[in-house]
Amino acid sequence: FGNLKISGGPIEAVKNTKLPIMLIHGKDDNFVPCEMSQRTYNAAKEHAKIVLVDGADHGISFLVAPKLVLGELNGFFEENLS
Repeated sequence: FGNLKISGGPIEAVKNTKLPIMLIHGKDDNFVPCEMSQRTYNAAKEHAKIVLVDGADHGISFLVAPKLVLGELNGFFEENLS
């Protein structure tokens, strides 16, 4: 990935990829607004999954809801790696 260059930001990047994408975002994130993940998800629709975690601030979704996050990750991997 060292020479990989993506212009246009994350929304343009996901519009142009066929790779599966999973976004996990805390609903109480005050650093990166949740709407940013929602817009990225909307741009990728067909090959993306979004998990919004109640009560989670930036970067702590797993700590707030480990069972939810692990369950969603397992499902995502089963769906996309089989």
